[in-house]
Amino acid sequence: MLKASNRSAKFCYLKALEAEQQADNARMLSDREFWLNIQKRWLGLAVNADFCERLAAFVANLQQRHRQPVCLACDVPMRIGQLRCSSHRTTEYHYECPACAAKQTVVERDTDPRSSLIAIASPLSVVPIRRAKASAGIK
Repeated sequence: MLKASNRSAKFCYLKALEAEQQADNARMLSDREFWLNIQKRWLGLAVNADFCERLAAFVANLQQRHRQPVCLACDVPMRIGQLRCSSHRTTEYHYECPACAAKQTVVERDTDPRSSLIAIASPLSVVPIRRAKASAGIK
């Protein structure tokens, strides 16, 4: 399936097309080789721009992944049932599996968003999603 390129990649592809046209119109072999080399460079930049966009989307997906955990029992994405904010600068996300009704709670502390995610397993759920900062008192 074809995917629309981002603006940077589109610009690079257009420049590569212009370079190809210049190479086709070149009268001297050295000019033709020059424009084909330029075309090759623009195509490389376009591929790099597409890669960067895909990589950024992948990383963004990973960063948001904790917000919708997958049920460990049946491998189905869990749905959020309740969201609770406390005065201790924490947010609790209560999830429930739509297939098997397993429950899981994820606690996020606002102090350090990079390493503050702790999952608390309910009796129906088995294992936490990710464990960080065990000294915080939530186990």
